[in-house]
Amino acid sequence: MQFVFMAPGQCTAEKLNSFYDLVSEGEQVNLAGLPGRIKACRMLGFAYEGTKLVAVTALKVPGENYKNKIFSSAGVADLSPGFNSEMGYAFTMPEFRAKGIHQQLVAGLIRESGEKKFYATTKAANVPYILEKMGFKKAGNSYTNESEELLHLYTYDSDMGSAAADIVSRECIICREMKTDFNEEHVFPATIGGGFVIKLVCSDCNSSLGEVVDTPFVSHKQILLYRHELGLSRQGRPIKNPLGGTYTGEDGKKFIVRKTESGFRAEVKHHWQIEQTDEGPIGRLTLSENFMGSEEKLVEKYAKKLEEETGFKFERYEKKKLEGLKYTVDEITSDNPFIMGCLKIGYETAAAFIAGYVKDELAIAYSKMLQVGELNRELKEYINPDHSLTREVATVLNKHPLLVGFHCLAALLNVEGKGLVAGVKIFDMFYCFILSTKENYIDDRVLLVLNDSIKERNYSFFIKQSVKFDLTLESEMIESQIAELTQRAGDAQKLFTGTGGLTALYDTNGNVVMEHVDHLMYRCFGTFDYSKVAGIREMEFEVENAYIRSESGLLYRLKAVKLYF
Repeated sequence: MQFVFMAPGQCTAEKLNSFYDLVSEGEQVNLAGLPGRIKACRMLGFAYEGTKLVAVTALKVPGENYKNKIFSSAGVADLSPGFNSEMGYAFTMPEFRAKGIHQQLVAGLIRESGEKKFYATTKAANVPYILEKMGFKKAGNSYTNESEELLHLYTYDSDMGSAAADIVSRECIICREMKTDFNEEHVFPATIGGGFVIKLVCSDCNSSLGEVVDTPFVSHKQILLYRHELGLSRQGRPIKNPLGGTYTGEDGKKFIVRKTESGFRAEVKHHWQIEQTDEGPIGRLTLSENFMGSEEKLVEKYAKKLEEETGFKFERYEKKKLEGLKYTVDEITSDNPFIMGCLKIGYETAAAFIAGYVKDELAIAYSKMLQVGELNRELKEYINPDHSLTREVATVLNKHPLLVGFHCLAALLNVEGKGLVAGVKIFDMFYCFILSTKENYIDDRVLLVLNDSIKERNYSFFIKQSVKFDLTLESEMIESQIAELTQRAGDAQKLFTGTGGLTALYDTNGNVVMEHVDHLMYRCFGTFDYSKVAGIREMEFEVENAYIRSESGLLYRLKAVKLYF
């Protein structure tokens, strides 16, 4: 069962209509003006079995007179001023009742709304028991309404020790059992600066994931190296350089490993040996290129060493460049900890953002793998797809240079012929796998979670190419220019399209500051589930100190841009 909570303003028209339809089935609410009342609610709760909506509940904002009348009828008029949120519009399809769904919807509304005080009125015989179980208390006396129906008023006050959100069970996305004890699960592990936190994993599975998935993952040599360089240690203890120390090659030479901008480089340590030749003893000193600038001092040092060990005086030296050393790191484990860690990140991101995904056949298989920390080799084609998929996903993401600045990211996107795909970037490593063979979970948008490991912050947003855009230009433009734009308003995109079909933004010197106006959507950083993302059809941004270039080469100062998707 998947539960979604959002404000009406964040819902698509289709989602609002499905809420209305289900409430209507209950035949307990006056349908006149109901669509408007639904839109006026503080928050709506949806329960899905797969993609089917099976239950709804809302957090309403009651009118003052209406609310005062209820509390007065119950004989507790003095309590009315403190309660400004009402639970209502609750309906569960008959075949899904007695499964705790309504409890979880109410608990979710309490948890997600941030409100502290709520009230509910009910006439159903079983609802008072449910409300009391969740921490609601009966207020005042039962009373009758205009239809002579007996009603009961119940109130919930979190300051009085109620804990509905804690006592209601829900399904853990890992063990898939109904649990009540959930704590914060870091999608990107906290030890690499993860700031993306979900509460979908029970405390038992959270502990298990830390042991069988996260710890081996963050102990991967390359991840340890970045933890060492960035100072990422949760307990404050410094991380040692995992490539530190001295290595011995097959030829017996000793060397150390250094990380450079272009990758890893092996540097031979000073190696001294004496060879006996027909011309007498020769001392061979092998050293790294890094020390060639000071080799004269080293030669002087080892010349003395030659004389001490052989009795022969040093005469001359010659330099000879040797073939560079090659260094490889092999980690032999029963299961690749890096792949397991990326599977967890991609799976938890999909479970958090996409309604219904956790019921997917592959999602069930991934949750089983994460429970035990072992890869299912029978799913190799999904876990380790061909490299063309990785290249395809990387091509999409490489179009957006802003992404490079983040240490970690998770991307969810549809790939034709493959399904729902996850791309996970951890520092300079990138991994792709197939989350589902279905292609109907998201549209052509790319859902992104970006993580700044230093600040331990995450940002969630989407990439979507706009189908058109409107430009608002500064009024300082001369009349002829305004006339030109007005005449071609319907063709504005063509008028301002630059090289490759991209419409760039410029500074006063004509330098490109943003490759395409679509990149303005990066300013909508915030955390939301995919149902909210998919519902966004237009976005508007105010723009400062930015210009747009017409096909004639003139720069126009921008005031605002509106994107349509």
